[in-house]
Amino acid sequence: MRDRDLLSDKEFFRKTVDIVEQVRGCSIKITYFRGTNHVADVHIDDEGEPQGVEFNLNVATPAVKGIEKFTALNHELGHILLETPMAEARKLVGSWLKDDDGKWLDKDYGLQKWNVFWGVMNVLEDQRIESMMGKIWLA
Repeated sequence: MRDRDLLSDKEFFRKTVDIVEQVRGCSIKITYFRGTNHVADVHIDDEGEPQGVEFNLNVATPAVKGIEKFTALNHELGHILLETPMAEARKLVGSWLKDDDGKWLDKDYGLQKWNVFWGVMNVLEDQRIESMMGKIWLA
């Protein structure tokens, strides 16, 4: 059991994030907002491509039911560390559902289809992250 008087959760999280920053050569800002645990690339170039140099990582506060905050932090760090291709996935899903002008091919159900397809892509990527993180992260 960790002595939280010696090192608070936020300090512990920051130290963990520092490791990933060092390995990836990037900058990660941690926030503690309501809602979901997620990570987002801050810098997007003129072509809409993420640059992979600065990230915002939110640790849901209060925690999402059933997911400890440190577990969530490690999962989101896995997306950064293992360079999840989310921009590419968004383009792929978009190419299935939108025309060259970015308009829905199915005007009635385009957004609903997007949500389903994106949900599937996210589940697959989350499983990849969990599998790979289990191989490289102690405990």
